[in-house]
Amino acid sequence: MASKPNTEPARDGQSAGDENGDKNEPEIISSLRRVLHAFAIYNPRIGYCQSLNFLAGLLLLFMDSEEKAFWLLNVITRVYLPGTHEMSLEGSKVDLGVLMNAIRESMPAVWAKIGDDMEGDPNAARPAKPVKKPRSRRKNQPSISSNRLPPITLCMTAWFMSCFIGTLPIESTLRVWDVIFYEGSKTLFRIALAIFKLGENEVRSITDPMEMFSVIQAMPRRLLDANALMEACFKRRNGFGHLSQVTIDHQREERRVKVQTEHQRAATYAAGTVDSGNATEAEGEVRRKGTLFGRRMLGRSAEVM
Repeated sequence: MASKPNTEPARDGQSAGDENGDKNEPEIISSLRRVLHAFAIYNPRIGYCQSLNFLAGLLLLFMDSEEKAFWLLNVITRVYLPGTHEMSLEGSKVDLGVLMNAIRESMPAVWAKIGDDMEGDPNAARPAKPVKKPRSRRKNQPSISSNRLPPITLCMTAWFMSCFIGTLPIESTLRVWDVIFYEGSKTLFRIALAIFKLGENEVRSITDPMEMFSVIQAMPRRLLDANALMEACFKRRNGFGHLSQVTIDHQREERRVKVQTEHQRAATYAAGTVDSGNATEAEGEVRRKGTLFGRRMLGRSAEVM
């Protein structure tokens, strides 16, 4: 699951303003603290969330300066994973939705195990007009609702947020990072699909839904053979070499618009349920955070009815 966003990369019991930390701590930790502190100041919409320490830490191991690690961290969070590390985690939800749609299209047997119950979702939006892409969606197949994802995505959020650090063995993770910087963010989706492809038989054999989380979490940890992972990722026949950056960017934008539209509708509903003549400061806060409280108010209205 995603870690709770914070505003400063400081340890418990340490002042947030002390960016130098403990004088006795290792130099690599001091460097990590400085990079994360600078990043939080430079990106106030992101601030700090715990997955950033993995990204910055790995960069510092291979960069010859903190400045280079800082700028590459910005590239990852703003170019390759836009919105993923913001406090709303909107980008993470968008990317997981794109990934779930890709799994449903390419591995229907796997989708039947992890998200088949989503097919009856009355809120599922119909796809927009098709665009020319290497592989189009199946006809009359609705896209997954942008505000509802399969429960299994709870254990997959860290895949993208940390760029597979701690998910794949470090040998495979380093190969994946090489490809990300060369090929772009489409690599993240291709690798995630390849993980499911390599573990497809295991997923299909699951009979107890309670086993699904442990199986999905264990699959990438066993992928020590980076060559086999890359082959599954890039081959075009029964692989995912067809998944282009243009396709990913288009689907991301499509889902991002849907998410923002849903947020606006929820905010409008929340504002409409508050008596404007008796609005207090607390009620004004409800308007500003209509997405969360709007749903609660909807439930209360149903109970009154």
